Amino acid sequence: MKNGSHKDVRRISAAEICARFDLNRAAHSLLKPDMSVREFAEILIANDQYAGAIDLIAHALSSRHAVWWGCLCLQHSCGQSLTVSEKAACKAAVEWVQEPTEAYRTAAKTPSEMLGSGTPAGALAAAAAAAGAGQESAQGYQGEGMQEQPVAVVEQRVVDEEHQVGRNDPCWCGSGKKFKKCHGA
Repeated sequence: MKNGSHKDVRRISAAEICARFDLNRAAHSLLKPDMSVREFAEILIANDQYAGAIDLIAHALSSRHAVWWGCLCLQHSCGQSLTVSEKAACKAAVEWVQEPTEAYRTAAKTPSEMLGSGTPAGALAAAAAAAGAGQESAQGYQGEGMQEQPVAVVEQRVVDEEHQVGRNDPCWCGSGKKFKKCHGA
């Protein structure tokens, strides 16, 4: 992180973030009062406390970053096994991430209601629908090194059995990479 690049970024300690969720005892024993989010995440990872590190990062991210991260995790873990409905929910969530407007927030409601929040894709669309338009700067919490970055606008494609992605086509997930270098690998 460059010094002074985001002067208005709110610094929040790892202890403040951890107060929002239940951290297991082993992970909590590693926490020091004035530790930054980055420092604590690195310590958790070094001590094989991966679930604690994931919880910490998820709670430290702004709602917009959390939805984006969730979409990336879902796409990388499920890839082509996502249904058309799940891909549509991810697409709606990504559109809100790229442009958090009322129109995209409202558009995320339909796939979230169709899938329900019990599915990862439905939960991501529901998070986008619940987050609201233009609320990012007012509600986002930023830890050290977790400042706002512009999200690259890359079109995500919904693919069904009839329209398969070719190996040299852009990947359906919106990463900007060729399918063979992304989800086709």
